[in-house]
Amino acid sequence: FEPPAGLTGGACLEVLTTSDADDEVRAVVRRIVDAARDGVALERIAVLYGTTEPYARLLHEHLAAAGIPFCGAAVRPVSERLAGRFLLGLLALADDGYRRHDVMALLAGSPLRDDTGAYIPATQWQRLSREAGVNAGGDWDHRLANLAATCTAEADAEDTSAEPNAARSSRLRRNAAEAERLREFVLVLMARLTPAAMGDTWAEFAAAAGRLLVDLLGDDAARQHWPEAERRGAERVEAGLARLAGLDGIGQYVTPDVFRRTLALELDDDLGRVGRLGEGVFVGDVGAALAQDLDIACIVGLAEGVLPSRSVEDSLLNDTERLAAGGDLVLRGERTAAQQRQVAAAMAAAQTTCLLSFPRGDLRASSERMPSRWLLDAVSQQRGERTWAEDLASMTEPWLDASPSFAAGVSRVAFPATEQEYRLRALAAGAVSDPVVDAAAAMIRGRASGAFTRYDGNLAGCDTTATTRVPMSASALQDYVKCPHAFLTTHVLRAVPLEDPGEQLEMTALDYGNLVHAVLEAFVVEALDSGEVPAPHEPWSASQRGRLHGLADAHMADYTRRGLAGRPLFAASRLRRLHADLDGFLAADDERRAASGTRPVAAELAFGLDGVEPLQVDLGGHRTMSFRGRADRVDAGPDGGLVVYDYKTGKLRAEHKKLSEAAPDAGATLLQLPLYGLAARARLGGDTTPVRAAYWFVTGIGTYAEHGYAVTDTVVERLRDVVGTIAHEIDAGVFPARPHDKSYSGFPTCVACDPDGLGTADNNLAWLRKRDAPPLAGLVAFLGEGGDDG
Repeated sequence: FEPPAGLTGGACLEVLTTSDADDEVRAVVRRIVDAARDGVALERIAVLYGTTEPYARLLHEHLAAAGIPFCGAAVRPVSERLAGRFLLGLLALADDGYRRHDVMALLAGSPLRDDTGAYIPATQWQRLSREAGVNAGGDWDHRLANLAATCTAEADAEDTSAEPNAARSSRLRRNAAEAERLREFVLVLMARLTPAAMGDTWAEFAAAAGRLLVDLLGDDAARQHWPEAERRGAERVEAGLARLAGLDGIGQYVTPDVFRRTLALELDDDLGRVGRLGEGVFVGDVGAALAQDLDIACIVGLAEGVLPSRSVEDSLLNDTERLAAGGDLVLRGERTAAQQRQVAAAMAAAQTTCLLSFPRGDLRASSERMPSRWLLDAVSQQRGERTWAEDLASMTEPWLDASPSFAAGVSRVAFPATEQEYRLRALAAGAVSDPVVDAAAAMIRGRASGAFTRYDGNLAGCDTTATTRVPMSASALQDYVKCPHAFLTTHVLRAVPLEDPGEQLEMTALDYGNLVHAVLEAFVVEALDSGEVPAPHEPWSASQRGRLHGLADAHMADYTRRGLAGRPLFAASRLRRLHADLDGFLAADDERRAASGTRPVAAELAFGLDGVEPLQVDLGGHRTMSFRGRADRVDAGPDGGLVVYDYKTGKLRAEHKKLSEAAPDAGATLLQLPLYGLAARARLGGDTTPVRAAYWFVTGIGTYAEHGYAVTDTVVERLRDVVGTIAHEIDAGVFPARPHDKSYSGFPTCVACDPDGLGTADNNLAWLRKRDAPPLAGLVAFLGEGGDDG
C-alpha cells in the first residue's frame, strides 16, 4: 500500500466523528472557540461543506448562537427576508380576494406603519376583524363599519345608563376608533393595489411597489434599528425592483400576476452575502477555498453520498448523450473528480490544522452513513497503512476524536461554545440547578403522581374568592360542576378560544340560539308594550304572526351584516328553519296558554343587569351569594302564580326529562330554573307567590316540549346547598380537569380538557388517579364519585 501524498499539505490532520450533522456542527464550533482562545484570528479559519443542506443553515445558526462573526454566502434568499416576504405577500393579496387570514398574517409579520407613521396594532386589529366577522373582499368595508357603529351605540347607551361604567364606555369607543382605522387602512391598501393604481408598464409597477414598501415599512432612516441582514435584504429588494423597471424595452404591457411572479423569481435567486469577506470565519462551499490562505480548514460532512455527493444520471440529458457533444458538456461522472480536487485544494490551504469531520448517522432519515473515501485516504496517509471504515470505528489515536453523542460531547467539553451548552454541561455535572429544567421536571412528576398539585389545578393559597364575590350567572356555576378546569380557564383567567370567521360555513348553534331568543324577546316585549297580549284562550292574531316573521327577517339581516349567518346558501336554509320554528312556537304557545290559563307578563326579566339589583341567595353562616341573569319569559296564572320559562333551542336531553321537585338540578348541572324562579318572585310577586319554572324547547328539534317543577322550599334548600358547596370549592382553589366523557371525535365537548381534539383519555386517567387526594375530598363527595367507580 502506498498512501496518497500531500493531501493535507504541511497541516496537522485532525479527524472528528459525531453522531449526526447537528452534533457535528456543534463540535466544529467548539473547536473554533478553542482556536480563537489560543490566539488564531477568526479570518484565518474556514468551515467548508459539500452540500448546503443541512450544513449551511446549521453553521449559520450555531455560529450566531456562539457569537462568532462569520462571512460567506447567505442561506436565505431575499424573498424570505422581511422586506421581500412582505412585498410578495402584499402583491398576492388580491389573488384570494383579500382574505382576512392573509391580510392579518401580513400585518402581524411585519412592523408596518400607517399614513401617519404610527405602527399598526396588529394584535388589536386581529381581534377586531374576528369580532366583526370579516372573511374577505367587501367584508372589510361594511362589517368593520357595522362593528364601529355597534361599539359607538353601546358606548352611548352605557354613558346614559343609570349606573354608567366609564371604563367600559372608553373601551368601546377605542374599539370603534380602531375598527374604523383598520377599515380605512385596508380600503386604501386595496385601492393602491388595483391595476389602475399600479400602472401597466414594468417601470410603473416597480415604482408603485417601491412606494408601498417605503410607505408601509419605512425608508432607510426608519430601518436603522433592523438587523443588518434585514437591512441588506431591503436594499436588495429595491435593487431588484430597479432591475425589473428596465424590462420596458422588452415588453411594454405587464399584468399584476406577471410582475409578482417575475419579482418572486428575482428575489428567490438572490441569496446575497452575510458579513464581509475577511471579517470573521469564512463559511461556504468546499470549492470556495481555492487559493485561500488559512490557518485552520474545517471540512464537514465527509460521508459517502454527502461529500462526495451521490452521482445520479440526468433524466433529461444523460452522460451518453453528453458525450455526443464532443467534450463541450461536463459529464455527471466527472463531478466526483472535480469535488475530489476541491477537497484536496481545501486541505492543502490549511497551514496549521486540517479538521475533517464525519457524521455517523442521519437522524432526519434514521439511517447510518459510511465515511467518505477521501477521509479514509487522509487517515491512511496519517497512519501509513490502508484504513477501512470498520478500522475507523475502533481506532484510538490522539488526532481522532470520536464523540458518541451530543450529550457526551457537551459534558466533557472544556469551554462550551454557547450559553445553552454551558447550562447543559453544568446540569450534567450536577453543579447548578436550572430553574427552567427544574420547573419542567416538577410539572412532569406532579402530573404523573396521585397528588393534587398546582399543575393539576390546585390553587390553594391563591386568592380566588374574587370570582364568587361578584354577581355570577347560573351557567358559570354549571360550568364548574361539569369541569372545574374549564371554569378556571374561562371564568377566572378569561381565556376563551378564538373562532375564525373564514371557517364558519353556517351559523353556529350558539348564534342560532341567540337569534331565536332575540326574536322572541322583541316579539313579546312589543306585545306587552302595546297591550296586545292575547287572553289565555285566544290565539296570536294573524297580524301578530306576520309581525313575528318580520322581526325574524330583520334580525337575520342584522346577523348577516355582522357575519354571523354563515355563507349565503346556508343562511337561506337557516332562515327557512327559523320561520318554521317560530310557526311551531306560536302553535305550541296557543295550546299551552289555553291549557294553563296563563299569559305573558315579562320577557328577558333581568336581575343583576341593566341597573337592577342582583338576586341574593342566603347560604347560611353569614354568607350570601349574588346572581345575575335574564329569565326569557314570565307568565302569570289565574291563581296569581308565576310561570318562568328558560328557552332552549337544542335537542331535548334525558336529564331535562328527569327534572322534578325531588331532583331539580340534574346533579347540579342545571341551575337556571330555581334561580330564575326566585328572581321572578322577587321582581313580580311576593315571598308567598307560587312559582313554577320550566325549560321550554322552542324549536322543532326539541319538539316544543316543556319540563320543569314548582320552586318550593325543598328546591330552594337544595339550591343553597349546591351553591354553597360550589362557592366553597372555588374559594379553596380546587380546579381539577374532569372530562365528562371519553371523547375521541374532532368536536371536543370540553375545549379546556381537549384543546387539540385528540380525545380526553389521558385526562380521564389522571382524574381517576388523583380524585382520592385529600384536597379533592369535598368535590368528589359532592359529585357522588367513589374511589372504585368509573
